Amino acid sequence: MDCREFLERLDALIDCEADAADRQKMLEHAKQCASCSRELRMAQAIRETMLEMDQGIVPPLTAQAAWRKAVKAEAGKRSRRGMYRALCGLAAAFVVLVGTTAVFRQTGVLDFETETGAGPMRTSGTVSQIEYYGRRPSYDQEVAVGRAAVVESDGEETTVQPIVGDGARSVPQTTGAEPETTGMASSPEGADALETEDTQAADRERLMVRSATREMYSEDFDSARSAIEDLVEEYDASFVSNALDTQGGVRKAVMAIDVPMEDLENFLQAVDYVGQVTYSEVRSEDISDNYYDAQGRLETLSAEKERLTELIASADSSEEMETLKAQLEDVYQQMDVLEGKIRGFDAQMRYARVDVTLIEGSPEVVPVGTTSGEIQQGFSRSMQSLGDFFGDMAVSLAVIAPYAGLALALAVCIGIVVVLVKRRKHG
Repeated sequence: MDCREFLERLDALIDCEADAADRQKMLEHAKQCASCSRELRMAQAIRETMLEMDQGIVPPLTAQAAWRKAVKAEAGKRSRRGMYRALCGLAAAFVVLVGTTAVFRQTGVLDFETETGAGPMRTSGTVSQIEYYGRRPSYDQEVAVGRAAVVESDGEETTVQPIVGDGARSVPQTTGAEPETTGMASSPEGADALETEDTQAADRERLMVRSATREMYSEDFDSARSAIEDLVEEYDASFVSNALDTQGGVRKAVMAIDVPMEDLENFLQAVDYVGQVTYSEVRSEDISDNYYDAQGRLETLSAEKERLTELIASADSSEEMETLKAQLEDVYQQMDVLEGKIRGFDAQMRYARVDVTLIEGSPEVVPVGTTSGEIQQGFSRSMQSLGDFFGDMAVSLAVIAPYAGLALALAVCIGIVVVLVKRRKHG
């Protein structure tokens, strides 16, 4: 060790901060070097003098109280700093979870019903025209809007044998009597048939179901209701329901009317003159795919019925005949279901559903959302939406939990490595 290095480490030696090896080297150098030994003695003397300076000095009570207060304040700051860090971490995690949930809802990650096929069937080609006249529809009216024509489909693939459908049971197949049409898609003839079906599907007429909604007010409630009933009779329409309700001394008639499709526009124009319309909607829904699918399945079942009838006529044993009869019974059940669906489709295309709500009095010309009923409905819907969002947050947390666990484990490992490196440097 040389003199320069000794002087650089002298303060550490005096303050007892040098390790044992450096201390031994510096003391041996001081024994051999007169100038460094003198510097060491001077530094030790200065340190001892400074240690004796506070002997006999008593700090004032105010200074002691201020010192203790400062110590407590510093300790409180440290504890609050840790609490703030924990709260900031929780807030950051909550913000990340909220953002992740919002992204998942927008991208459809949480739509598990759609992926599994258990969710509601969505028909294609829905067109809606909505008009507001200074006032939002009431809650009852919005429920009525939701009653627009909805077409259901069982979503099953049609096979020749076994035939399983709504309420039908699965029946074992007969031995030695394989259906001739099950392999149609894999054969050249089947491929040609599918091509023909695709061409026909492109040329098919689009089938639309229409519905409408009206909310209106009238000072002369009885005359307005009677006028609507006269219009129903004039246009050969029919009431599905015609209910009268009184709330707070105000009468309200809620009517569901089936109107011939060709007279829908004229009927709506006539109804609009009865009272002051505050809400208007016309909906069109495409049911072509479901209708033609039901027709195709019915044709397939008809061919299967003829084939089973021929097999029953040429059955070799009673057991085979009973099995074929059971299969034929299932075919009849399937045909009944499909024929009922097609009749329902035909009825929906012949008649349009019109939901009319007639309220006694005049609409309040006030900003939207200022009435107590609307405020209550808005609050309840907001709470419901908030509950749905928190439910989606729980699902999102379950989705990202494995990735969050891996990230946490990686962060812990990195922290341990950093701590070990720091200890090694200071050690």
